[in-house]
Amino acid sequence: MCPSCGVLPATVNRCPRCQLDDLEHARAHSAAGQLLGRLLELEFLIERFSIPWSDVSAEEVNGLRALKEERDRCVREAQENDRDRIAAKPAPPAVRPDGNT
Repeated sequence: MCPSCGVLPATVNRCPRCQLDDLEHARAHSAAGQLLGRLLELEFLIERFSIPWSDVSAEEVNGLRALKEERDRCVREAQENDRDRIAAKPAPPAVRPDGNT
């Protein structure tokens, strides 16, 4: 709800250079964007409800598989980056028993 006028739904105004506007336009007006929207909705429904697989097209099954593979790849890369970042940190200076470094 808009805090100023109470209209539903509220609209978020972005700067003219904002790439989110381009993303939203592509998702709404391209075949790939519309498929992604269906996949996200289908994924939500599958996780929470019983959806017969006969209601899922082959295109959607392939899309769900690709979506899972991409998410798994992103998680793997993030874990690798974390490991690399931790490994690259210099060890703290050793503290001698007298408290000096």
